[in-house]
Amino acid sequence: MGIVLFTAISFLAGGCGTDITSYPVFLRNFQESVPSGNINSDKGTLLIWFALDSAYLHESQVERYHQYLAGMVDEFKKAYPNVKVNYKFVASDDLLEPYLHDIDHGFGPDLVLTKNLYLGRLMERNALFPIPYNEIALDNFRQDALSQMEYGGKLYAIPVTLGTQTLCYNKKKVKQVPTNLDEIVSLSRQGYSFGITSNFSDTLWGLGAFGGKVFNQEGEVILNQGAWSKWMEFLITIKNEPNVVFIPTSLATNRAFSEGRLAYITCWSLAIPELVASLGLENLGIAPLPGLPGAPSSPALTGFSFVLNPTSNDEQRGLALKAATFFTNTEQQQQWILESRSAIPVNVHVQIPSSLFTIQAQLKKQSLTATSYSMKEIDKIEFMLDIGERFYTSVLSGAITSQAAAQEITEQTNQYFAEQADHESKHQ
Repeated sequence: MGIVLFTAISFLAGGCGTDITSYPVFLRNFQESVPSGNINSDKGTLLIWFALDSAYLHESQVERYHQYLAGMVDEFKKAYPNVKVNYKFVASDDLLEPYLHDIDHGFGPDLVLTKNLYLGRLMERNALFPIPYNEIALDNFRQDALSQMEYGGKLYAIPVTLGTQTLCYNKKKVKQVPTNLDEIVSLSRQGYSFGITSNFSDTLWGLGAFGGKVFNQEGEVILNQGAWSKWMEFLITIKNEPNVVFIPTSLATNRAFSEGRLAYITCWSLAIPELVASLGLENLGIAPLPGLPGAPSSPALTGFSFVLNPTSNDEQRGLALKAATFFTNTEQQQQWILESRSAIPVNVHVQIPSSLFTIQAQLKKQSLTATSYSMKEIDKIEFMLDIGERFYTSVLSGAITSQAAAQEITEQTNQYFAEQADHESKHQ
């Protein structure tokens, strides 16, 4: 149930595309990204796997992204005409086992687009190749995106795109956008319906509004410091408000919204293309999730990244690194963002005019208060999801206080990982 926290992915969510060359502000950069002539002498053959979250996409959207990514490969081949590129698409949920199998046997793709969620698991299997910091232009990337790629002082992936949670609303039903949590109450009493995806992971976005975080600087869980308890008490308060609906899964929330039964919902950026298709671009509004004065919401910053195969030879890895760099340059990132309508760029040089592209602008605004989790932290959150969900449900039902639940989640998670660390240190 809570796994949506880390499967949410923006650029791979498909959706209504935009022809970038239709807008003069992008025309010059786009044309400059298409090289004329054989400008690179590199030779070789490159195998790429693109992992798609196809389980969350309509069939037409999957096909659209197949075409789009194929087109992007064609652009790379124009820049590197002597490099042969073979590629295939795989479902994200089907990526790990075949990739790890291939690596164990000394072959496999040279470059893989994968969920950041999987980086820790790939690290445990020695399936990631550390990327020298001096071989990529670090200042092209958002630091909070790079921090998800690092482990033990080394960089193990190149960020590609980001996604997060946000507020979606139906412009045909409402005119006002709530910026404060208290406005959810007042607007619901005026007859406007709110759909809140209600489970442990999908409600962590409210921590920031009460000044809280999941982890401290040492990587320890600190849900017992009061913020999560206050947030849970707020949720209990609004649960029985008129027109506030708690829905267990994001897919069910999105469906109710698409059918016109809700005016506002908490949503992941991956849902935006489907919502655009249902409501029409002119009717879908996007805004940051409400917080409290001076304390914005703090949803998770999720994403996908490129990783290099450690069993490839130096020449193959060099070509793979050039491809990853090409796919994340300013021109390619701009086109990805506009094509998907739901992507947040990792390249800091991408400029999207907010007057023309309000959805992209609002997503980027929300991402600035989002929380980026490291590989170690994601491992801990994955462990914490089952524990957290049980206690989350118990708190909402009144079976346990929010303070007691916060203490249990914190202690059980920290104790488990402390024991793991102690076990590893004894066997080194």
